[in-house]
Amino acid sequence: MRLVRVVEAVGIRLGARFPRIAELRRIESDPVYRALFLAGLDAAIAERDAVREAEVETATGLLRSLDRTDSGGRTA
Repeated sequence: MRLVRVVEAVGIRLGARFPRIAELRRIESDPVYRALFLAGLDAAIAERDAVREAEVETATGLLRSLDRTDSGGRTA
């Protein structure tokens, strides 16, 4: 955020050319928008973690099933 302030102090307006900087400025200055943004970010992180956990569980089950079967097709 300091970079945005420094750039603005120098007189360069980046918001029109770089929409992400405008959004960062809004997150920094608008508490309601910041709360909504952070809530969405938390939800996205939780969803990503759930997907990764499901992938790990699937891989674990696959590895366990492979471990139970030896090269002759017999189960342990």
